[in-house]
Amino acid sequence: MAEVHHILPLEHGGSHDFSNLRSLCKPCHSRQSALDGDRWRQQPRLYTY
Repeated sequence: MAEVHHILPLEHGGSHDFSNLRSLCKPCHSRQSALDGDRWRQQPRLYTY
């Protein structure tokens, strides 16, 4: 099951618009939450298992 991630967090002016959302698996969403935004944006956006 996928989770929805805000690329630009709501508290930093992001929105619920589709252009600011991406779907992530739970492990990737947890990983993203542990990283700051700039480092996460540099990570590959597609993971295969």
